[in-house]
This record gives sequence, C-alpha cells and structure tokens, in this order.
Amino acid sequence: MHDLLAHRSHAVNTGHTEMIRAVFCDEFEIGVDQDVLTTISHGDIGQWVSDLRFTGLFLPGEIEAIECQWNTDPAGLVAALMGGIDEVGRRRSAHQAPQVDVVAQRFVG
Repeated sequence: MHDLLAHRSHAVNTGHTEMIRAVFCDEFEIGVDQDVLTTISHGDIGQWVSDLRFTGLFLPGEIEAIECQWNTDPAGLVAALMGGIDEVGRRRSAHQAPQVDVVAQRFVG
C-alpha cells in the first residue's frame, strides 16, 4: 500500500486550492501588498512553497505538484491569495494602491 501512495501522481485540485487559501488567508488582511504580487508574478514563489510545506497539510507529492503549477503559472498562487479577499478588502486595497486592481485582474480573471 505504501508503494501505491508513494508513486501515485498528484494533481492540484479544488480542495488543494481551498486549503491553500485557508493557510494564507491572513496575508492580505490589512491590504494587498503590490510588491508581493509583483515578486510572485516574476516567479519568486520559494517562500510560499516553503511555508506551505511547513504546515504539514500536504503530502510531498502534492507540494511538488503545487510548486510545479506555480512555477509554470504564478497566477495560480496569486488567485489563491486573492481568493480570500472580500469586497471590503478589495476596496480598501484599491484605495491604498490603485494599481493593485490591474495586477489582480491580470492574474485572477
């Protein structure tokens, strides 16, 4: 049984995305940090992957799949982070840095 679990391929699914949102839900509690979005858009995801790995919520293969997806398309990480922001938070962030909405729309939808 262990061999089956160790060698099965992992794909990122909706459940993973929801867990990721839960893990990072407080990241933009005060407002969206445009610098963070910019670094992610340039592929700097190492700390995010490390933090996710540290939670212990995901199997090593799941972490690898998530990291691979984020390396290929950093917008997935941005979408997970931005998905936890409510409308009030979006407006507050827009007031703080008007350019954030443009960056967020580029990655989220």
